[in-house]
Amino acid sequence: MEQQYVNDEQQRTLECWLPLAQDTLRRLGSNLSAHDIERLVVQAVPALAQASTILAARTIIWLTYQHMQEH
Repeated sequence: MEQQYVNDEQQRTLECWLPLAQDTLRRLGSNLSAHDIERLVVQAVPALAQASTILAARTIIWLTYQHMQEH
């Protein structure tokens, strides 16, 4: 079983972005697992930190999702 350790800052970051990611992906009809959504958020965090609106953040999540689907 793979175990991943995250520090407090990483945990807070996930907790901040997960609800938006889950909602965005639900609206897209995605059926990603909880683990995959967390992985998506981790990949998207650098870009999400630059997002100035919720729409921009949703777009980043969608683009990251598209990228994950291609690979």
